[in-house]
Amino acid sequence: MKKTNDHSSAAFIPESEYRSVFESLPGIYLILKPDFTMVAASDARLKATMTTREGTLGRNLFDLFPDNPDDPAATGVANLKASLQRVLATQKPDTMAVQKYDIPRPESEGGGFEERYWSPMNSPVLDEKGEVRYIIHRVEDVTEFIRLKQKNAEQSKLTEELQDRVQKTEVEVYLRAQEVQEANQKLLELDRLKSDFFANVSHELRTPLTLILAPIEDLLSRVKAGAVVAPQDTLRMVQNNGVRLLQMVNGLLDFSKVSAQKVEVKREPVNILDLTRSIFWDFRAVMQKKGIREELAAHAPPGFVEMDRYLYERILFNLLSNAVKFTPKGGKISVSLEVKDGQLALSVADTGIGISQADQKNLFEKFQQVEASSTRRFEGTGLGLALAREFAQLLGGTVTLQSESGEGSIFTLTCLAPAAKVDDKSFFEPEYKPLAVFQEQAAVAGEKPAPGAPDREDLPKILVAEDNPEMAAFITGLLSPLARVVVAVDGAEALDLVRQWHPDLVLSDVMMPQIDGIRLTKEIKTHKETASTPVVLLTAMTNRESLLQGWEAGADDYLFKPFHPKELEARVKAMLSGLEWRMKSDAYRRQRDALEHFTHIASHDLREPLRKIVSFVQIFRSAQTRLDAESEGYLQSISKAAERMYRLLDLLMDYSRLDRAAAVFERENLAEVVQTLQEDMGDEIRQAGATLTVGELPRLPVISGQMSLVFQNLISNSLKYRKPGTVPQIRIEAVRKDLEWVFSVTDNGIGFDPAHSEKIFIMFERLHGTEKYPGDGMGLAIARKIVEKHGGRIWAESRPGEGAVFYFTLPLDRERAEVPAP
Repeated sequence: MKKTNDHSSAAFIPESEYRSVFESLPGIYLILKPDFTMVAASDARLKATMTTREGTLGRNLFDLFPDNPDDPAATGVANLKASLQRVLATQKPDTMAVQKYDIPRPESEGGGFEERYWSPMNSPVLDEKGEVRYIIHRVEDVTEFIRLKQKNAEQSKLTEELQDRVQKTEVEVYLRAQEVQEANQKLLELDRLKSDFFANVSHELRTPLTLILAPIEDLLSRVKAGAVVAPQDTLRMVQNNGVRLLQMVNGLLDFSKVSAQKVEVKREPVNILDLTRSIFWDFRAVMQKKGIREELAAHAPPGFVEMDRYLYERILFNLLSNAVKFTPKGGKISVSLEVKDGQLALSVADTGIGISQADQKNLFEKFQQVEASSTRRFEGTGLGLALAREFAQLLGGTVTLQSESGEGSIFTLTCLAPAAKVDDKSFFEPEYKPLAVFQEQAAVAGEKPAPGAPDREDLPKILVAEDNPEMAAFITGLLSPLARVVVAVDGAEALDLVRQWHPDLVLSDVMMPQIDGIRLTKEIKTHKETASTPVVLLTAMTNRESLLQGWEAGADDYLFKPFHPKELEARVKAMLSGLEWRMKSDAYRRQRDALEHFTHIASHDLREPLRKIVSFVQIFRSAQTRLDAESEGYLQSISKAAERMYRLLDLLMDYSRLDRAAAVFERENLAEVVQTLQEDMGDEIRQAGATLTVGELPRLPVISGQMSLVFQNLISNSLKYRKPGTVPQIRIEAVRKDLEWVFSVTDNGIGFDPAHSEKIFIMFERLHGTEKYPGDGMGLAIARKIVEKHGGRIWAESRPGEGAVFYFTLPLDRERAEVPAP
């Protein structure tokens, strides 16, 4: 037997009654849109806030209920806004602690604010796409309870109603404490999962990194020995960046071990003086390349101390890396070691940029950097110093800092280092394996080309704004065959070059010193002299917020790191090609303007001699009673040529008048305009055997006669260039898109090459000879002039033999257009 579901409609609340049911709920409820506009409120809510439904709905929550301006410590708005934003971000309910709100009192009741205490909860309502459609804001009014607690009233004075509220509040506090406890447990679990993830990923990354670095090092040694011919600079660049990545992976692996408390201290006899010298000498090459002076002072007695070799190596390595990174050319780095009475003191001093007192507070926190914005000058994960302090604590000591902004820094490690007893005959100290140190490049490969180099004047100009010298050299090498390339090492230098050198294209990194790529783009796009310069941003940030910043600043395109060299070349070629077409279009536009000026003057001057020619022909004919056939033929040719010239001059006059004619726009039904035109062109359409189909057209403010001329020229063009042996089919349609209407005139004619899509709208430009397709080459030029006068655009799309579609747009004129009723 077939089972059916027969539910009576009486079992459900009709949709029309949902609002009244919601408004009658006893609780204090408010429904918000994601932009915090209030769209529904319960009666209890309106009563509690002393407002009306008419004065509430449609307004922004924080505009209607601001903080009390007389209470500088008020945090109600900030806390509620933060909770609502968490709901939007997580799409999960958010429970708030009891909040103090000052509710604006109506003027009829004396004005001012009334103090309230509410316990809020915000819950999302998701749509079918899983996005937040509404937020339900529910509160429990605990004002009386809080006031009573504040007054320390005796328990006996509580009324039964308040006792009930106390119990409810205590239950709610208990439940929320449980929620906080569960949340903390989840955070601990997430922290554990994060540490496990870092550990697993770090281990997995080390294998492919080894397979990258080992072959590269082998190739470099063979190139140096002359056994292999290969580009050493390129191999060195790969090796340096592989080493940098390996150091980051090692840092993440150390971080995961520390977070999981899996680091065991394994003290063993270590010749601390030799180990310190070995690590210090590893950095000599990079310090010399940067022009940094180095000094090592050791005050440690010969012999061995009990030390965890790995932890000590990582601490000294991180401190030296930090010093090299932040010490400029010409600076100095000093390392001092002292071991005395079982205590070790290691100091790494530099003459670098220093660290302000305000920045020192968070310096040893994980993932923290002094410069964390998009204009930071130095790379890194922000783990080095944090791990140095963690490892120092494992060794029974600490890392301290002495520094002032602009005066360098001194990092000091102090830890336990008891003397070790070693049997010289049986002890074997492990061989020290040097830690890989990134060899920073002193400058980009090749010299920076001078702006306007004389032997490259035929090529476009590209400005590359990139503070990483290896990346700048790599991009320069790729683009040099295409253009003249100049490199700017930061945003400030790039902005100066844009204004002085006037590049055709700017390729900019997002994160740069002084001025970042977003601000650079904004500066370029907001100044009239540089606004047309295309800007492509290079970034490793792919989240929506970062991309929106670039688009809002005016960036023309994005290129995400890592990118393929061919992708970079293709994007740049496309940009330069578009620039070339824009320059051609500007040249066409200037040519068109010059022709318009000429036609206005010449059409007047040509009419007088033409009128005399026609008059003399008529006089000659009337004076001659007999003319031979040859003479009559000459006179007919003169008359036809004169008529054609008259027609051409009329078109030129109409064309030149378009700019000077008074703009009288009236709302016209364009369907009626086309219908009238179809009747006027009836003979022409029938002779061609064509079919004209007209779709639904809007009513718009236009200059009626001019718009009729646009449709006439487009229809005539389709009839003229019809395909032999094919019944001409012409279709006129219109669709609304945003704030404009897009019209189309489609035919099945001979079509044209897309390369000529701009040329066909230029006055007197023709794609075919007059023998097969007669005409004056002005119809489409006049159509474009009229459409542009109406605030629209016109263009065409076609392929040879596949017909053509002519599009033009007309603005809505602030929503005043309407579509005729069917």
